Amino acid sequence: MKLETLVCATLVATAATAPTFESRGGKFSWKKTKSLIAFGDSYTYVQGLKGHPNYTYIGDNFDISFTPAELFSNRIVQNLTATASGGPVWTEWITSCGVKPGLTDPRQCDRQLWDFAYAGSNTNTVLTPLHWNHTVSLERQIDQFEKYGDPALQKALKRRDALVAVWIGINDINDLVKLRGKNATFAPLYETVVSA
Repeated sequence: MKLETLVCATLVATAATAPTFESRGGKFSWKKTKSLIAFGDSYTYVQGLKGHPNYTYIGDNFDISFTPAELFSNRIVQNLTATASGGPVWTEWITSCGVKPGLTDPRQCDRQLWDFAYAGSNTNTVLTPLHWNHTVSLERQIDQFEKYGDPALQKALKRRDALVAVWIGINDINDLVKLRGKNATFAPLYETVVSA
């Protein structure tokens, strides 16, 4: 009985202090979401015609720039061997954009998918080194989006109808274990990655 009371009290306290997802515009609605803008690593990336083969939708660390014309002429390539999942990744499944074999124009999807993730990426090059010299870290993905993606997409999409998603950290955690070993100093490093 004491355990049940404690669990109930904890749930009530948690629910009472949990942040709400309301903004000035109201509650979040997936049904009203028209586009997903994604950042991350191999669990998030989709292959694009203008991306580094088997790593990204557009660009690489040698050249993150692109024009609006290059972005809008790019296509998602459904490649069943290059992704971490061996097929469509979660961003493709939840948007239903790019799940069919062949090429997909994100603008033709009911929920457009604009994916700036890079396979092998990490959160911060200060914590863990890049896997390859062409790898785009999360920091550079955001930079790429701010300089080239956002200005182009602002002309085609409404920000209030977009959802931004980030899935990253798996490479950082694995690399930290390899670089520093399994020891007592790993926990603070893990916290640093999570908070980066």
